[in-house]
Amino acid sequence: MRMDILDKSSRSRGRCQQVVVAADGSAADLNTVQGALDWAPINPSNWPTILVMDGAYGELVYFQYKTKVLIRGQSQNGTRLGYAQPPKPLPTTRFLFQGRLGRAALQLQHHQLLPGTGRVPPDDGMRVVNGSGDAVTTYGTAYIRDTTLYGDGDTILGYGSVFWENCTISTGSAVSTILGRDGNNTFVRLLSNLGGVLPWWPYSEVVMINTRTQGIAPVGWGPIQGPPYPDQHLHLWEYNNSMDLDGRPIDTSQRLNITQQLTLPQNASIIEAYTDSVNVLGGWAPVVLS
Repeated sequence: MRMDILDKSSRSRGRCQQVVVAADGSAADLNTVQGALDWAPINPSNWPTILVMDGAYGELVYFQYKTKVLIRGQSQNGTRLGYAQPPKPLPTTRFLFQGRLGRAALQLQHHQLLPGTGRVPPDDGMRVVNGSGDAVTTYGTAYIRDTTLYGDGDTILGYGSVFWENCTISTGSAVSTILGRDGNNTFVRLLSNLGGVLPWWPYSEVVMINTRTQGIAPVGWGPIQGPPYPDQHLHLWEYNNSMDLDGRPIDTSQRLNITQQLTLPQNASIIEAYTDSVNVLGGWAPVVLS
């Protein structure tokens, strides 16, 4: 067991805006992501940054009541957050990254999030993941960019709105299960993103814009509960998702019948609205930090 101990007295008063995390203990501050999130103050006046150095972090991370936090990996391929999950027939009930957010501001940048048991072949750096479970679970709103997510099971379990930008999501199962009963559940991905989706409840939206996919069944979506499923609040929309990762055209003509391929100019207002992170995140304007 590892325990992080940090003098928070001066940091909580805002004199320190960044802590550094290193799995090998070389950082001056902390060696776990969980310890860094525990350090982050609640509702700070400025954005504190958690800089996570390259390495493998075998953690289950949980946080609540945190706002204005930037978690930045040293590199997208080198910063790996995950946990060892022994094979079993049912999905895990443990979440790799779980947050309870109201209208909070959380950013993840330059990470690989890795549920299950993973290994890295030394010759090419490709990551192979075996396991099950929900890699990322969100309540409330979150903005994630430049992040690679490998998973199995639901991979992303969404109870809130998430805006993914310039991300790669790869899984051997469902990329996302979106659960919502109150009208605020949205999953939006933009720009060179990879994946497929599995919505399962009213008030669910999955909007894929300028996304490239590979290995997705022609039907694309589902299974969806049969009648009398109230699909008036279900939005499964795609725009400009016509190519695979190698630039070859894909066939979207067999998509599930309750989904929609957005086009211009007919759906210009919808495309504009879901390209706008402020709209997707319910009025919260993410501060994109470089």
